[in-house]
Amino acid sequence: MLGVALALKSIWRHKLPHIVAGAAIVSVLTPLMLLYGVKTGVVDGLVGSLKRDPRVLVLSVRGNVSLKPEAVDRIRAMPETLYAIGATRSIASRLEFELSPKSPSGYFAADVAPTSAGDPLLKAAGLDTLGDDEVVLSQGLADKLGAKVDSRVTGRNTRNDGVEQITFPFKVAAILPGSYLAGSRAIATEAVLQKLEAFLDGYAVPSMGIGGRPAETRVPTIESMRVYARSIDGVVVLSRALEKLGFMVSSNAPQPLRLIPPYHSA
Repeated sequence: MLGVALALKSIWRHKLPHIVAGAAIVSVLTPLMLLYGVKTGVVDGLVGSLKRDPRVLVLSVRGNVSLKPEAVDRIRAMPETLYAIGATRSIASRLEFELSPKSPSGYFAADVAPTSAGDPLLKAAGLDTLGDDEVVLSQGLADKLGAKVDSRVTGRNTRNDGVEQITFPFKVAAILPGSYLAGSRAIATEAVLQKLEAFLDGYAVPSMGIGGRPAETRVPTIESMRVYARSIDGVVVLSRALEKLGFMVSSNAPQPLRLIPPYHSA
């Protein structure tokens, strides 16, 4: 205790040098602490945005695999899944689009993906749901058509060498940039794509006045999926689950660091 008392008396007697030294330390540490706080906040913000970005959480699924609805339900029920929806085969999910009324630019073919409530692409477009008479276009397709939001477009396809035609009148509900929906693509409701597939398979579509094989005998097919993970960590888990179903899967999520084992000479 005597030593502490003597030290305090010495500091008080020669306080000016100590005050100057303390001020110098504070002047150095304060901006460093501010910079650290700003850096931490910016990095945390960027990481948070990355984790919520649907472009990072989407899984690209390729391959022709016939699935039962139960398989889609299992993927949808996984805790890592944010959104999942079954899709028809690619050949049955194409429409030729034209601006309505008819435009000199003509028809442009596009792949159409199914959507439903909760779709991250709808959220990115500022929509909660999509009606059967609405469509979301990629910027690339909209530019070809000369379409804007609220424009009227027509999607069509044919069967029997063009003798029979199915036509869908749509209102453009939104246009997504290429970073979300690349190329000439569109998204429409499951009901639209089910009608399109039924038509192309030769079945009747009574609601559209189209005849064919009895609609009640048709068994809808699921040969692909649209899947979004809930987090970056979930991408890996879902990729493995989808690969077990027979799909080839890829994503834009950052890959985990793989350590190279040490080299041992023979």
